[in-house]
Amino acid sequence: MATKKIRIKTGGRIAGTPNRTTADLRAVVKNLLEDNVEKVKSDFEALEPKDRIVMFERLLQYCIPRKREEEKVEESEQERLIRKFFETG
Repeated sequence: MATKKIRIKTGGRIAGTPNRTTADLRAVVKNLLEDNVEKVKSDFEALEPKDRIVMFERLLQYCIPRKREEEKVEESEQERLIRKFFETG
């Protein structure tokens, strides 16, 4: 059996320090969406119903974390949002 080598961190960011590039990119995407909210809504509404559901589900992943398999199945926040979306739509 091979022995594991212990490596000491000698450079880079300190553990727990956020990645500045990722934060900058998120800010750009957020601003782009905020500035074009009406266009995004109209494009979303122009989709076929099947495609609209697929897009809604994909976008929802960024708002609500996925449930782990061992968690009990009950009406999740995701299901409530989906129901609310289609009731008001």
